[in-house]
Amino acid sequence: LPSNRSASGARRRRTRCRKCEACLRTECGECHFCKDMKKFGGPGRMKQSCIMRQCIAVTVCVVCKEAGKEDTLEDEEEKFNFMLMECSICNEIVHPNCLKVRTAGAGTTPP
Repeated sequence: LPSNRSASGARRRRTRCRKCEACLRTECGECHFCKDMKKFGGPGRMKQSCIMRQCIAVTVCVVCKEAGKEDTLEDEEEKFNFMLMECSICNEIVHPNCLKVRTAGAGTTPP
């Protein structure tokens, strides 16, 4: 597996809510991020979204309903567990620990 992926199928990246006004806009084609994009003739090095499309909503985990808390932690492993990620299988936004708990509980039946 690449270093930025874990066995759970989650990848480290900032996520957008896909529901707010900014997420639903199209690229402007004029800002410096758009001008860098290959589709607008740039080299594509920055890999940033259009300034007009930067998400303004607070994204939360679909399992625990809490935002990412990695900024409050010192330990790198703890930061990883509290960072929001997008599942590469289902595209849901989750904390890696929440995904592990959810996956572990999926195969069991209630007593």
